Amino acid sequence: MKTTGISVINKAYYDRLYAHSSPLAFKLHRFCSFDQKLKARPNLRVLCQYFDKISTPGRDASLLDYGFGWGSLLSMIPGNISLYGYELSQEATRIVGKTFGRKSFKIVNINNGRIEPGGFDFAVCSHVMEHCEDDLMVIAMLVESLKPGGILLINVPINEFVTDPHHCRKYSPEDLQRKAEAAGLSTLSLIQTGRCDRILYSDNRDYPAKTLIRAIRFVMAVMPYWFTTLIEDMFIKSETCYQCIYTGRKAESVSR
Repeated sequence: MKTTGISVINKAYYDRLYAHSSPLAFKLHRFCSFDQKLKARPNLRVLCQYFDKISTPGRDASLLDYGFGWGSLLSMIPGNISLYGYELSQEATRIVGKTFGRKSFKIVNINNGRIEPGGFDFAVCSHVMEHCEDDLMVIAMLVESLKPGGILLINVPINEFVTDPHHCRKYSPEDLQRKAEAAGLSTLSLIQTGRCDRILYSDNRDYPAKTLIRAIRFVMAVMPYWFTTLIEDMFIKSETCYQCIYTGRKAESVSR
Protein backbone atom coordinates (compact mmCIF):
# COMPACT_ATOMS: atom_id res chain seq x y z
CA MET A 1 0.00 0.00 0.00
CA LYS A 2 2.43 2.64 -1.26
CA THR A 3 0.22 5.67 -0.68
CA THR A 4 -0.43 4.95 3.00
CA GLY A 5 2.51 2.80 4.07
CA ILE A 6 0.22 0.18 5.61
CA SER A 7 0.89 -3.39 4.57
CA VAL A 8 -1.75 -5.40 2.70
CA ILE A 9 -1.87 -7.89 5.60
CA ASN A 10 -2.67 -5.12 8.07
CA LYS A 11 -5.35 -3.66 5.82
CA ALA A 12 -7.11 -7.02 5.72
CA TYR A 13 -6.83 -7.28 9.51
CA TYR A 14 -8.45 -3.89 10.11
CA ASP A 15 -11.17 -4.56 7.58
CA ARG A 16 -12.09 -7.68 9.57
CA LEU A 17 -11.78 -5.88 12.93
CA TYR A 18 -14.39 -3.26 12.12
CA ALA A 19 -16.53 -5.27 9.69
CA HIS A 20 -19.25 -6.29 12.17
CA SER A 21 -19.17 -3.26 14.47
CA SER A 22 -21.98 -0.80 14.95
CA PRO A 23 -22.15 2.86 16.00
CA LEU A 24 -23.15 1.75 19.50
CA ALA A 25 -20.18 -0.63 19.69
CA PHE A 26 -17.83 2.20 18.75
CA LYS A 27 -19.23 4.46 21.48
CA LEU A 28 -19.00 1.72 24.11
CA HIS A 29 -15.48 0.82 23.05
CA ARG A 30 -14.33 4.42 23.45
CA PHE A 31 -15.87 4.57 26.92
CA CYS A 32 -14.77 1.29 28.50
CA SER A 33 -11.79 -0.07 26.54
CA PHE A 34 -8.67 -0.06 28.71
CA ASP A 35 -6.44 -0.43 25.65
CA GLN A 36 -8.01 2.59 23.96
CA LYS A 37 -7.77 4.74 27.09
CA LEU A 38 -4.18 3.59 27.72
CA LYS A 39 -3.19 5.07 24.35
CA ALA A 40 -5.50 8.06 23.96
CA ARG A 41 -5.32 9.68 27.39
CA PRO A 42 -1.53 10.15 27.59
CA ASN A 43 -1.61 11.46 24.02
CA LEU A 44 -4.21 14.02 25.05
CA ARG A 45 -2.21 15.05 28.10
CA VAL A 46 0.82 15.81 25.93
CA LEU A 47 -1.22 17.66 23.29
CA CYS A 48 -2.95 19.85 25.87
CA GLN A 49 0.42 21.41 26.70
CA TYR A 50 0.49 22.95 23.21
CA PHE A 51 -3.13 23.71 22.30
CA ASP A 52 -3.20 27.20 23.81
CA LYS A 53 0.33 28.02 22.68
CA ILE A 54 -0.26 27.30 19.02
CA SER A 55 -3.78 28.71 18.62
CA THR A 56 -4.18 32.26 17.31
CA PRO A 57 -7.02 34.72 18.08
CA GLY A 58 -9.93 34.37 15.69
CA ARG A 59 -8.78 31.04 14.26
CA ASP A 60 -9.30 27.55 15.62
CA ALA A 61 -6.33 25.22 15.60
CA SER A 62 -6.57 22.11 13.40
CA LEU A 63 -5.61 18.53 14.22
CA LEU A 64 -5.19 15.46 12.00
CA ASP A 65 -5.51 11.98 13.54
CA TYR A 66 -3.83 9.60 11.09
CA GLY A 67 -5.25 6.14 11.78
CA PHE A 68 -8.02 7.17 14.18
CA GLY A 69 -9.45 3.65 14.55
CA TRP A 70 -12.30 3.72 17.05
CA GLY A 71 -12.10 7.54 17.30
CA SER A 72 -11.10 7.51 20.97
CA LEU A 73 -8.65 10.41 20.85
CA LEU A 74 -10.86 12.45 18.54
CA SER A 75 -13.71 12.22 21.03
CA MET A 76 -11.50 13.74 23.77
CA ILE A 77 -10.17 16.76 21.87
CA PRO A 78 -11.51 20.17 23.05
CA GLY A 79 -14.32 21.65 21.01
CA ASN A 80 -12.31 24.63 19.75
CA ILE A 81 -10.02 22.37 17.69
CA SER A 82 -11.03 21.60 14.09
CA LEU A 83 -10.61 17.87 13.59
CA TYR A 84 -9.51 15.88 10.56
CA GLY A 85 -8.92 12.17 10.26
CA TYR A 86 -7.66 9.39 8.05
CA GLU A 87 -8.42 5.71 8.55
CA LEU A 88 -7.53 2.84 6.24
CA SER A 89 -10.72 0.93 7.08
CA GLN A 90 -13.68 2.28 5.14
CA GLU A 91 -16.03 0.70 7.67
CA ALA A 92 -14.40 2.53 10.58
CA THR A 93 -14.49 5.76 8.58
CA ARG A 94 -18.20 5.31 7.91
CA ILE A 95 -19.12 4.48 11.50
CA VAL A 96 -17.01 7.18 13.15
CA GLY A 97 -18.55 9.69 10.76
CA LYS A 98 -21.97 8.66 12.08
CA THR A 99 -21.11 8.58 15.77
CA PHE A 100 -18.87 11.57 16.14
CA GLY A 101 -21.47 14.23 15.55
CA ARG A 102 -19.08 17.17 15.27
CA LYS A 103 -19.45 19.47 12.28
CA SER A 104 -15.73 20.27 12.46
CA PHE A 105 -14.68 16.66 11.79
CA LYS A 106 -13.63 15.95 8.21
CA ILE A 107 -12.00 13.01 6.44
CA VAL A 108 -8.81 13.74 4.50
CA ASN A 109 -7.63 12.05 1.32
CA ILE A 110 -4.21 10.73 0.35
CA ASN A 111 -3.23 11.35 -3.26
CA ASN A 112 0.19 10.35 -4.57
CA GLY A 113 1.62 10.22 -1.07
CA ARG A 114 0.24 13.64 -0.06
CA ILE A 115 -2.42 14.34 2.54
CA GLU A 116 -5.12 16.68 1.23
CA PRO A 117 -5.98 19.12 2.59
CA GLY A 118 -2.87 19.99 4.59
CA GLY A 119 -1.68 22.87 6.74
CA PHE A 120 -2.49 21.32 10.12
CA ASP A 121 -1.40 22.74 13.46
CA PHE A 122 -1.18 19.22 14.90
CA ALA A 123 -0.89 15.72 13.51
CA VAL A 124 -1.18 12.55 15.59
CA CYS A 125 -0.12 9.05 14.62
CA SER A 126 -0.76 6.70 17.55
CA HIS A 127 0.07 3.00 17.37
CA VAL A 128 0.14 3.09 13.59
CA MET A 129 3.83 3.34 12.66
CA GLU A 130 4.56 -0.20 13.76
CA HIS A 131 2.03 -1.40 11.18
CA CYS A 132 3.63 0.53 8.31
CA GLU A 133 6.00 -1.11 5.88
CA ASP A 134 7.64 2.26 5.19
CA ASP A 135 7.48 4.29 8.38
CA LEU A 136 9.95 6.88 7.07
CA MET A 137 7.59 7.66 4.20
CA VAL A 138 4.64 8.04 6.59
CA ILE A 139 6.57 10.35 8.93
CA ALA A 140 7.67 12.50 5.98
CA MET A 141 4.08 12.63 4.69
CA LEU A 142 2.79 13.75 8.08
CA VAL A 143 5.50 16.38 8.46
CA GLU A 144 4.62 17.73 5.02
CA SER A 145 0.95 17.98 6.06
CA LEU A 146 1.82 20.32 8.95
CA LYS A 147 1.93 24.05 8.62
CA PRO A 148 5.28 25.71 9.50
CA GLY A 149 5.67 25.45 13.27
CA GLY A 150 3.13 22.62 13.48
CA ILE A 151 3.52 19.74 15.92
CA LEU A 152 3.58 16.00 15.21
CA LEU A 153 2.88 13.45 17.95
CA ILE A 154 3.85 9.83 17.36
CA ASN A 155 3.03 7.08 19.86
CA VAL A 156 4.58 3.63 19.37
CA PRO A 157 4.87 0.49 21.51
CA ILE A 158 8.26 -0.22 23.07
CA ASN A 159 9.65 -3.15 25.08
CA GLU A 160 7.00 -5.41 23.56
CA PHE A 161 6.39 -8.55 25.59
CA VAL A 162 4.03 -10.23 23.10
CA THR A 163 4.85 -10.93 19.47
CA ASP A 164 2.28 -9.20 17.29
CA PRO A 165 2.17 -10.61 13.74
CA HIS A 166 0.73 -7.32 12.50
CA HIS A 167 3.77 -5.30 13.54
CA CYS A 168 6.38 -4.64 10.86
CA ARG A 169 9.13 -3.63 13.31
CA LYS A 170 10.00 -2.87 16.92
CA TYR A 171 10.94 0.56 18.21
CA SER A 172 13.18 2.06 20.83
CA PRO A 173 12.80 5.69 21.95
CA GLU A 174 16.13 6.53 20.34
CA ASP A 175 15.12 4.96 17.03
CA LEU A 176 11.84 6.86 16.95
CA GLN A 177 13.52 10.17 17.73
CA ARG A 178 16.20 9.59 15.08
CA LYS A 179 13.61 8.90 12.37
CA ALA A 180 11.47 11.91 13.32
CA GLU A 181 14.44 14.28 13.35
CA ALA A 182 15.61 12.89 10.00
CA ALA A 183 12.25 14.04 8.60
CA GLY A 184 12.98 17.61 9.69
CA LEU A 185 11.37 17.81 13.14
CA SER A 186 12.87 19.47 16.20
CA THR A 187 12.23 17.32 19.25
CA LEU A 188 9.99 18.81 21.92
CA SER A 189 9.58 15.78 24.17
CA LEU A 190 10.19 12.04 24.32
CA ILE A 191 8.07 10.41 27.01
CA GLN A 192 7.86 6.79 28.09
CA THR A 193 4.58 5.70 29.67
CA GLY A 194 2.19 2.74 30.00
CA ARG A 195 3.78 0.95 32.96
CA CYS A 196 0.62 -1.00 33.83
CA ASP A 197 0.30 -2.55 30.36
CA ARG A 198 2.06 -5.85 31.07
CA ILE A 199 0.69 -6.29 34.58
CA LEU A 200 -2.86 -5.98 33.30
CA TYR A 201 -2.37 -8.17 30.24
CA SER A 202 -4.93 -10.96 30.58
CA ASP A 203 -4.68 -13.19 27.50
CA ASN A 204 -2.10 -15.55 29.02
CA ARG A 205 -3.83 -15.90 32.40
CA ASP A 206 -5.95 -18.69 33.79
CA TYR A 207 -9.71 -18.18 34.04
CA PRO A 208 -10.05 -16.75 37.61
CA ALA A 209 -7.11 -14.37 37.20
CA LYS A 210 -8.23 -13.35 33.71
CA THR A 211 -11.68 -12.38 34.99
CA LEU A 212 -10.21 -10.32 37.82
CA ILE A 213 -7.76 -8.53 35.54
CA ARG A 214 -10.48 -7.69 33.04
CA ALA A 215 -12.57 -6.22 35.85
CA ILE A 216 -9.61 -4.08 36.96
CA ARG A 217 -9.02 -2.96 33.37
CA PHE A 218 -12.65 -1.85 33.10
CA VAL A 219 -12.45 0.15 36.33
CA MET A 220 -9.23 1.85 35.24
CA ALA A 221 -10.74 2.63 31.84
CA VAL A 222 -13.77 4.46 33.25
CA MET A 223 -11.89 6.22 36.06
CA PRO A 224 -10.22 9.60 35.42
CA TYR A 225 -6.69 9.46 34.03
CA TRP A 226 -5.17 10.84 37.23
CA PHE A 227 -6.27 7.61 38.90
CA THR A 228 -4.17 5.52 36.49
CA THR A 229 -1.11 7.72 36.94
CA LEU A 230 -1.57 7.60 40.73
CA ILE A 231 -1.64 3.79 40.71
CA GLU A 232 1.46 3.68 38.52
CA ASP A 233 3.39 6.15 40.67
CA MET A 234 2.42 4.52 43.97
CA PHE A 235 2.73 0.82 43.18
CA ILE A 236 4.60 0.17 39.92
CA LYS A 237 6.93 3.13 39.49
CA SER A 238 9.87 0.84 38.71
CA GLU A 239 7.95 -1.17 36.10
CA THR A 240 9.09 -1.01 32.47
CA CYS A 241 7.25 1.42 30.19
CA TYR A 242 5.54 0.04 27.11
CA GLN A 243 4.69 3.17 25.13
CA CYS A 244 6.86 5.98 23.81
CA ILE A 245 5.31 9.34 22.88
CA TYR A 246 7.39 11.58 20.66
CA THR A 247 6.48 15.19 19.91
CA GLY A 248 8.36 17.33 17.43
CA ARG A 249 7.90 20.71 15.79
CA LYS A 250 8.21 21.48 12.10
CA ALA A 251 10.52 24.37 11.29
CA GLU A 252 8.99 27.78 10.86
CA SER A 253 9.04 29.18 7.35
CA VAL A 254 11.97 31.41 6.54
CA SER A 255 10.99 34.90 5.41
CA ARG A 256 12.93 36.39 2.52
